[in-house]
Amino acid sequence: MNSNNLRKFELPMLTSTRTTIKIAKSLVAVILFNFCISKVAYSQKKSQSLVTYDIDNFWNAYDKIVSTKDSVKQHAYLDDLYIKKGSPGLKAIMLARDWSSKRQKRLRIN
Repeated sequence: MNSNNLRKFELPMLTSTRTTIKIAKSLVAVILFNFCISKVAYSQKKSQSLVTYDIDNFWNAYDKIVSTKDSVKQHAYLDDLYIKKGSPGLKAIMLARDWSSKRQKRLRIN
């Protein structure tokens, strides 16, 4: 092979150290930017807590519901003792699962 063919496969050389510094600064800026964005995107904003009073409210409502055969009272107990006292998490689940009062009335509790 002659030297002309070898030059085609050589990497281009940087023309100056000034260009090298600019590229290095740009690379560092991009890396820092990505690091900062990833920290913001994956960090938690607030501390989380575990809410358990929905369980107690459910069983209180259940005890009242099974104590009567009147379906109007049963739905009132469910609404008053469980749903209205529910945590924001319970209400969000109900909204996400389309748990409306219409759907609630279709349930057979007995």
